[in-house]
Amino acid sequence: MAADFIQNCLDGLMIGSSYSLLAIGFTLIFGVMRRLNLSYGPSIMLGAFLGTLVYLEFQAGNFVVALATVFGAIAAGIYVERVCFWAIRQGAAAASMVSSFAVWMQLEEIITVFFPERTYSFPAMIEAELITFGPFFLAVENLIMFGSAVLLTVLLHICLYRTRFGLALRAVSENPRAAEFMGINIGAIMFGAFVAASAFGGVAAYLIISTDGQI
Repeated sequence: MAADFIQNCLDGLMIGSSYSLLAIGFTLIFGVMRRLNLSYGPSIMLGAFLGTLVYLEFQAGNFVVALATVFGAIAAGIYVERVCFWAIRQGAAAASMVSSFAVWMQLEEIITVFFPERTYSFPAMIEAELITFGPFFLAVENLIMFGSAVLLTVLLHICLYRTRFGLALRAVSENPRAAEFMGINIGAIMFGAFVAASAFGGVAAYLIISTDGQI
């Protein structure tokens, strides 16, 4: 019983680390903009299907597929930001939320039109045997997933607390009006937050899907 409990905890820690990247993406958008972006998930999905398209059409390797996935998520995130948030005044939170829901349906329809099948192949992250130690075991891809999540979290922390962009981002999150009076470009900071959140989501999508080998 104890061994099963520890093994389940290890599996949950490894796999859950990738979902923490999605949570960071949500936090970057909601914490800075105080807006509800309902199309965050579909924009990540679009990136994942772009990675699938690159793999199926060009038989690209893992690195190229990962880049395509992240790039697709970032491009979709920028589209959402330009359509739903940049053009709508800051006080219209309800309007931006409703417009993000409309873009959500739009992105899902695009995927449905271009990818009508239920499942598609996705390249496996790595082919390796399980790592065993005593009664416990770990999959190599799960270790890569955990290490990637830790590395990206550390890099984000450094960005937030050691760079001018991070300082501006925290200022906007604390008090957007005061930050604007201090000369901070609110639009540029929000745009950067969207790009960062979409990049985290794209990485998480690749890590999660590549462990299953299909989407």
